[in-house]
Amino acid sequence: MRAAESGLAIKPDWPELAPNHALALQGADRLEEAVDVLARALARQPGNATARSNLLLLLNYVDRPVDELLHAHLVFGSSIGVQPQPPRAVPAIGRPLRVGILSGDLRTHSVGFFARAIIEHAPAGVECIAFATARGDPDDSAAAWFRDHVDAWVDVVAHDDAALDAEIRDHRIDVLVELSGHTAGTRLAALARKPAPVIVTAIGYPNTTGLGAIDARLVDAVTDPPGSERLLVESPLRIDPCFLCYAPPAVDAVPCMPAPDAPFTFGSFNIASKLRERAVRLWRGALDAVPGSRLLLKSRGLDGAAAADAVRGRFAAGGVDPSRLDLLGATTGMTDHLALYRRMHVALDPTPYNGTTTTCEALWMGVPVITLAGDRHAARVGASLLHAVGLDDLVAKDEAEFASIAAGLAADDARRMDWRRGLRSQLMQSPLADAPGWASRFHAALAGLHQAACARDASVSP
Repeated sequence: MRAAESGLAIKPDWPELAPNHALALQGADRLEEAVDVLARALARQPGNATARSNLLLLLNYVDRPVDELLHAHLVFGSSIGVQPQPPRAVPAIGRPLRVGILSGDLRTHSVGFFARAIIEHAPAGVECIAFATARGDPDDSAAAWFRDHVDAWVDVVAHDDAALDAEIRDHRIDVLVELSGHTAGTRLAALARKPAPVIVTAIGYPNTTGLGAIDARLVDAVTDPPGSERLLVESPLRIDPCFLCYAPPAVDAVPCMPAPDAPFTFGSFNIASKLRERAVRLWRGALDAVPGSRLLLKSRGLDGAAAADAVRGRFAAGGVDPSRLDLLGATTGMTDHLALYRRMHVALDPTPYNGTTTTCEALWMGVPVITLAGDRHAARVGASLLHAVGLDDLVAKDEAEFASIAAGLAADDARRMDWRRGLRSQLMQSPLADAPGWASRFHAALAGLHQAACARDASVSP
């Protein structure tokens, strides 16, 4: 952090330094300062796409009004300044439909857990071509699986925007599915010329991209009910009953109850950046409703003093005694990570940026999750996941109901024991884990978008 500050003092307009400084501040859980750093950098360099994407991602964490978020994303789209030049859509008659997948996260990563069904259950007549924007760990078994199961793997790590645009065109992609949005490794700027007739954004980012070249955004009727279209630049591509399909990690992890003499423990393994003031207020209601209860938090960086002190301070400011917190940092592997779920009785979902992988992990480990249905996609993902698993009674409509649900679960040992024994099976038999069914709906939707593009292009033929 000090190196970035020193560099900016010497050369304030160095484009890479402001994002690096903001990343260091985020690592220390100083998100509001990171937002200010990026905003100041963009005032000097409004065309810095990396800084703008980093800012947009952080704004999802710091709980800005939905209209402010929409405006910020629209500014990103207008700042690119490149006109779309889409190739003509060619009907897939007598040939495979070529689906491109643009991502740096086809590996052991949150996105990877939800992207697998796209490839594993692609229907006959579909080719999947991966455009990898990051080089993964050669020992990562998940990355190896993705490499082995796509029809082609194209390394585009070193490609600039123009080269990536050309690479996608050269592969004659019919539908491009980008999985990053404004998260790390984003390549949205390279898509502004629209290198495929249809482009869909999915899975990796909880908001609109703001980029007009993107045709559709993957959602469902719970995350994005009718009327929410106004918050999107893209058209909503609703895949009901859930826009996601979870593939559990291939590790030996058996659900296990906490020790009989353990204090009642709520928990969250979400990144600490999601634990802002609104989540603290929500969770304080649950803690107050169960006297003597504790809160177990696990996140990368919480084993460091700066981030841990920031989290404790935020909970103290929100009226939660920091002595009720148990803070854990990152573990060395997935098996150790999942084993820690045996220390919690009930998981709490943050707001307004819900968990996704963490919610699915908790359910897979037999731990019920309480969520609050909010006013935006990011704040309704938990409701979608629980609805898909048949746990709508764990979705609260307001803070009072959230606390009431927490108190009810704390008092119902038998129900929690039943879940610990059977919730994994309930999850695996639900639409959330039905990979063939989800893939059938998803690929049918992509085919429909492509057919519409073909009809559109035919109607404007000379």
